[in-house]
Amino acid sequence: MDNDNVLPAEDPTIEADVRDVITMFIGLVRDQEKRIAAQDEVIFAMQKEISLLGKAVYGHQQIIEASQPEPEPLPPGPPTIVH
Repeated sequence: MDNDNVLPAEDPTIEADVRDVITMFIGLVRDQEKRIAAQDEVIFAMQKEISLLGKAVYGHQQIIEASQPEPEPLPPGPPTIVH
């Protein structure tokens, strides 16, 4: 069997490279967490804006309805004959 591809049990260079990769990976994960948190803040702010917009629209509808003149009552119809 050819053992040329088998690494020694302890290789400081490989261990250092593995540590570097792990450190880089942790950094990437933390960056992603920060981006996600920022996106969550943006989404929350947008939800607040939408809620405020809905309240404003409702308020305007109330103002428009209150400013409409009362409808004229219908004139009385012909008398109803009951047998």
